[in-house]
Amino acid sequence: MPTAVLLPVIVTGVIWGVMNLTCVLFFSYAPLLLQAQGVAPTIAASLTSLAIWFTIVAIPVGGYLVHRSGRPVAAIIGCGLVAAFALTLFAAGIYPTIVGVIFGIAIGPLSGAILSLPARVLEPHDRSLGFGIFYTCFYVLMAVGPSAAGRLQDAWHTPSAALYGGAVLLLSMVPLVLVFVSLTGRQRLVAVTPKPELRAGHRDGAAIIAGSGPRARGR
Repeated sequence: MPTAVLLPVIVTGVIWGVMNLTCVLFFSYAPLLLQAQGVAPTIAASLTSLAIWFTIVAIPVGGYLVHRSGRPVAAIIGCGLVAAFALTLFAAGIYPTIVGVIFGIAIGPLSGAILSLPARVLEPHDRSLGFGIFYTCFYVLMAVGPSAAGRLQDAWHTPSAALYGGAVLLLSMVPLVLVFVSLTGRQRLVAVTPKPELRAGHRDGAAIIAGSGPRARGR
């Protein structure tokens, strides 16, 4: 697989892993944070489940809207920023019920938007290997991320540390997706720019055809 294809696939795999890791951190540490703030365990679990239900609804609806708009990069940036802001407010204990629902809604459209990116650079014959690399990046982050979040919680002595970490992860999607745009734009430029020898060959071929045309008709 050429580097021009490999690098964008790795970037999209990291973005996919970042988004899923943030969801795992929210669903794992949000109930703990609510309980630390004095909320009963059953209510804390119910509020977290409410955000999950909104995410379940937002995934297909958001995916449809992203597909209709044809702007997955804009959707990743917009939804990622909204979700990061909502998660920050949640970790700070500011209107946790409302911002938890906002987080659940904002995180949903990211799934379809992110998964549409690898297909933009992978040819059909490269997709099996490409998606293997894509999901390898995802699984590495999912293996390393939860233990790192646990160390943050232990260091700060509060579950909000893991949620702040999740907000930072969501913010990191913005520069990552801009890197993807830069890499794919460069790849597209290389793809559409013919090589000098090909241009020269095309001109020579055109000259030969133009010169032989009248003779052929005269004969």
